[in-house]
Amino acid sequence: MTDRSLVAAAAEFIDARGLLAPRAGVVVAVSGGADSVALLAVLRELADDRRRAYRLSVAHLDHGLREESPADAAFVADLADKWRLPFRTQRVDVAALAGEWRIGIEAAARRAR
Repeated sequence: MTDRSLVAAAAEFIDARGLLAPRAGVVVAVSGGADSVALLAVLRELADDRRRAYRLSVAHLDHGLREESPADAAFVADLADKWRLPFRTQRVDVAALAGEWRIGIEAAARRAR
């Protein structure tokens, strides 16, 4: 990337493609990983611009696949609370769904989302 900031680059990308209208409601799916947290941070900064004023909310789906998944959900909930963003979470048993649907874990996780 050149010297322009990530936020400026994201704004340019969104604007050039007309991806988000001013005051649009945007649900950001946040896993708790670096990429989705960064996306939320960038969109939050853009939402603070009065010309954009996006109405952000945060969603988290706990796939129930890792022992650490409740901690991920708690981290995302805390982040949403800290940033005063509406938050919604749900837990699903992706392994059970994979068996029920007779598909692989990754496909079941995508389908559950």
